Amino acid sequence: MAKTTLDLPDWTATVEIVVVDGGISERSNNERSKKKNEESGKENEESKKDEESKKENEESKKENEESKKENEESKKENEESKKENEESKKENEESKKENEESKKENEESKKDEESKKENEESKKENEESGKRNR
Repeated sequence: MAKTTLDLPDWTATVEIVVVDGGISERSNNERSKKKNEESGKENEESKKDEESKKENEESKKENEESKKENEESKKENEESKKENEESKKENEESKKENEESKKENEESKKDEESKKENEESKKENEESGKRNR
């Protein structure tokens, strides 16, 4: 059995020459190295993808945190708006009551004016009747 090493610019190969049944067989570790390199390349690609996925997950996590903060702020604003609306509703109810009271007062005042006119007319009639009776 003889071994020889070939040094080429980009790679190194070891070749074994084995005599089998009077013939010569050549085995190369190039195929094994090539397979190992391919497997290593696949692992590197997977590792790269894992890193990219990890970065994307971190970015997504940050975006989710920002969105969560925005949602909390929006929730607070909505609560404040709700309180303001409740206050406005109360004020409107009070104003409505005041308007109803004012309306009643105006109706009473109108009735008083009518009664005053009737009294004036009745007074005039009484005076005229009194003049006639004299």
